[in-house]
Amino acid sequence: MANGSSRVLPVIISLVVGAVLGLLLGRQAQQLKAPPAEAPAARIPEQDWSINVGLDPCDLKAHGQKAAWQRISKKGYHSVIWHSLYGGRLTIRIHVPKGCTVPFPGMTPAGKDGDGLEMYSFIGADGQCYTSPASKDACETDEPGDPNDTDPKHFKNLYKYDQIIANGKECDGWIIIKP
Repeated sequence: MANGSSRVLPVIISLVVGAVLGLLLGRQAQQLKAPPAEAPAARIPEQDWSINVGLDPCDLKAHGQKAAWQRISKKGYHSVIWHSLYGGRLTIRIHVPKGCTVPFPGMTPAGKDGDGLEMYSFIGADGQCYTSPASKDACETDEPGDPNDTDPKHFKNLYKYDQIIANGKECDGWIIIKP
């Protein structure tokens, strides 16, 4: 009987220690998770972004979460890098809002879109494109009063962009530039 009870105590201690460690590690993992990318734009943090463009160019992800919107700060010197999972050439073409300047240095003129907006692009032959931090002269995005509003028409100076993968397919994304 003494042998049986001596085995139970280490098992109970192991279970308690395992539970405590599980709780601590679980909390730490929660703190490291990326924000929900499909959250209203007001809840997306200002930060550097690393975006994976899927085999379908509408499939934009950061940290495994959908990420069609990115928020960057000029003061934070944030930038965005896109990686094409399709491989080959990747083009990022930014539509510049009326009255605004090119948002990132080093962009190449790419004509006008159907709304008459100037477009500029980055082309990455190796499947990735990246911005430098936003120009100090780039327009800052004015957001609607409702923090849950995700209608691009309700934003002023919102930078729409197209990601175009090697097979010619393209889709939209959005960049919010803050001071």
